[in-house]
Amino acid sequence: MPRSNKSKAKVILMHNLAKKGKFGDFIEVKKGFAKNFLIPNGIAIPAIKDNIQKFEALKNEAAAKAEKLKNEALIVSDKINSMEIVIKANAGQDGKIFGSITSKNIVEEINLLDSSINIDKNKIFINIPIKYTGDHSIQFNLNPDVILVKKIKVLNLNSINNASINKQDEDENFSGYDYSSQIRSGDKKFDYLDKE
Repeated sequence: MPRSNKSKAKVILMHNLAKKGKFGDFIEVKKGFAKNFLIPNGIAIPAIKDNIQKFEALKNEAAAKAEKLKNEALIVSDKINSMEIVIKANAGQDGKIFGSITSKNIVEEINLLDSSINIDKNKIFINIPIKYTGDHSIQFNLNPDVILVKKIKVLNLNSINNASINKQDEDENFSGYDYSSQIRSGDKKFDYLDKE
């Protein structure tokens, strides 16, 4: 003899529920489970006519919001993709960084390049810890539908500083040097400068 459906209740899930369904699903559960757990905890609402109409309006609003967030993420993705992200870090001669590059460092560099980009550091996924200078691939999970993989460059701050110091030393050593006086004094090393 078939069991009566009187002990069952139809509900609309307002949240994902393990092994039962996801947000928006119409499911049938035991009345006691619906009455004592799902409905009081806001996990589901009874699938009656008024609730179905309210839910459809809510679902349409949620879909519009999701589309807006996706479009905003696409704009951010395009901006980040067009950037050259270069992070300077203290490192030894072998290129090993003192510490590591974190998602916070990447967010700070992006903000320096474009302050209009507001990105949460938790949306940046670093697959392999960045402990050396060079190029590294980073994943930006900007939205469930918008994922960007981008290369960033890590440079040794010490090398950059040494290069600028050496350049400054060269400029200071050669500025104001009078080559013509050297030629006039008869130094053979500079004879070629006097010939046209």
